[in-house]
Amino acid sequence: MKRKEEVQCLIDALSAMPSKENDARRQVLELNMTEKQVFDEYVKNIGMEDRDENVYYAARDAARYLAGQLEATDIVPGIKFPDERNVMPEDTIMKFKNFSALITRINMLEKNQTRLEKKIIRLQKALKLKIEEEKINEGGPIGSDLVTIAAAAKFLHKGISTIYTRIKNKTLKTETISGRMYIRLSDISKNSNEEINK
Repeated sequence: MKRKEEVQCLIDALSAMPSKENDARRQVLELNMTEKQVFDEYVKNIGMEDRDENVYYAARDAARYLAGQLEATDIVPGIKFPDERNVMPEDTIMKFKNFSALITRINMLEKNQTRLEKKIIRLQKALKLKIEEEKINEGGPIGSDLVTIAAAAKFLHKGISTIYTRIKNKTLKTETISGRMYIRLSDISKNSNEEINK
């Protein structure tokens, strides 16, 4: 005799696939019929013109399954049953409260990781700017923190036209010495830090 749960799974699967053969299989499983009862129901008590061999063989196979002669996959190919061996013992099941706390902690760690990554990127950019600021003091008057517009564009990684636009918009201030325009490194650093923090 097959387990009730397994038989019920087969009945449910057969109900989901209606056909004459599957209806006969389902009926045999529901009524727990023997092979003799199936023969009487589908062959002996039915006239020759009303008999359907396919329905009889389907019902007979279901009775043979109940008798242990066939496997469930012979009735419904590819059927899968819940496996009791995969059930975890009580002591290994994590309590829902502990699981929720763990998920909350993981989310918090992920947020902190994201914040740290953003901070590291900002620090790397600031360090890069500081290094470039030290390298870039070319083209300006000796001993001052003034640089040319070309040097400012190089420092900010922008085009010269962008620097002129910022000067026009008064985002960058200039100083004119001997007819040449210069920009203070401190103004450039301030401008680049504003971009980093955006």
